[in-house]
Amino acid sequence: MLQRMRDGAQTMGAKIMVGIIAFVLTVFGFGAFNLFAVGEPVAITVNGEDITEALLGVEIERRRRDILRQMGEAADPSLIDEALLRQSTLGLLVDQTLLRQTAEDLGLAASANRLNRDILGNPEFQVEGTFDEDRFRAVLASSGFSPSSYQDEVANNTLIVQLAGSIGDTGAPTDREVREAASLLTQRRDVAWLAFRTEDFATDVEVSEEDIAAYHDYHLDRFMTPERLEVEYVGLSLADIADGIEVSEADVRDAFAAEERDRAAEGDARRRRGAHILLEVGDDRSEADAITQLAEIRRELEAGASFEDKARELSE
Repeated sequence: MLQRMRDGAQTMGAKIMVGIIAFVLTVFGFGAFNLFAVGEPVAITVNGEDITEALLGVEIERRRRDILRQMGEAADPSLIDEALLRQSTLGLLVDQTLLRQTAEDLGLAASANRLNRDILGNPEFQVEGTFDEDRFRAVLASSGFSPSSYQDEVANNTLIVQLAGSIGDTGAPTDREVREAASLLTQRRDVAWLAFRTEDFATDVEVSEEDIAAYHDYHLDRFMTPERLEVEYVGLSLADIADGIEVSEADVRDAFAAEERDRAAEGDARRRRGAHILLEVGDDRSEADAITQLAEIRRELEAGASFEDKARELSE
């Protein structure tokens, strides 16, 4: 077999193929193998960095699980607007990508020790205050993460937090802002009050009938009584009524006969009679000729001709 392969490699076609491969590798390098590969569908490109449909789908599914978890045991997936979920998730990925790119451009980085410390110190991954790898993997699986993808997520979040801190910490207040803040923090209020009892003034006030009527008319809604309904009813029990009724066999037969008559009457009311004029279409008569003849028959019927006579004369 090896001899046949060696002999085949000496043919002109094999030499040409080897030459083409050598040329491609020389010009493009080993990356040339990816020239004809079909890439993943791209959802959006952010500053030259692609966010693929696969990544978007994973993030959408992760957010869907988070929403259902927050909704509780009675969660209904049909209440989630898929179009809105996709749009908001895509916007979130774009924002995260822009922030991470800005952090990387500024030279910010997350050390491995920092990432490990954050992961090990997360209470979600601890059992009795100690990191538990089984719980770590279970929590990640329920959230749609693998250990490596979660580490990337923590690294990106750390960069974003560093970026926000580097911007916020460099802010310096103006002298006016300092004075205003100090004045608000150190200001005081002096309050004095005097309590009065209505009983002390009740004897000095006279209220006339006109005052009472005017107050009543102005505040009618305060003096309205709730709507009420008085109902009188008699409770009837079918069992009690049935005890006093005797049904003979003749009564049963009469009721059955009456039911039969009612059903027969309903059947007669639903019964319909129909009649038609049938014209065959074939070699002797085309469909267009049949339609023309039927139109002529209709005009004759509308003019007063007998349908039965026409059907007997023309129907086939």
